Amino acid sequence: MPKGGLHHIHTSAAPPVATYMSLTYEPIVYYNDRESLFKIFPNESFKEDGYVSCVEMRNFHKDPSVYDEYLKNQILLTKEQTEGCSSHDIWKHFQHKFTKVTEIGKYYKFFRILLKATIDSCTAQNIFIVELRHISGMLFDDNREPMGLLAELDIINEVI
Repeated sequence: MPKGGLHHIHTSAAPPVATYMSLTYEPIVYYNDRESLFKIFPNESFKEDGYVSCVEMRNFHKDPSVYDEYLKNQILLTKEQTEGCSSHDIWKHFQHKFTKVTEIGKYYKFFRILLKATIDSCTAQNIFIVELRHISGMLFDDNREPMGLLAELDIINEVI
């Protein structure tokens, strides 16, 4: 019987969009429309100009689901961005999506959640052989300080 497997998946692109969306309900997740980037500010003192909490932005909308749909389309690669495009042009859009959510996945608490969601999603699809692609040494703590490789490996081992 064949075993389900993935050649490779990136830890920043593999998590289900619903998991990313759930994290935007955390008050430390901010978005900048001009820069088109998400950032994590575990402490208000780290906040950068132009970034507004996603929670606060939802409060500006009569219907918060409208803002959710907007954020979802910022994260997902939409049909409009791919229809009639060459694979090279699709990659340009896809690569930009990675950049938008990269910092969400670098925050150690969220990395744990995203990695678990990725593994759970693979398991639910009967995919048991997975090559995870992850840039090590990038996780940061509540003080926005690098955590180091050993702490990162501890998180990965805990989840897997």
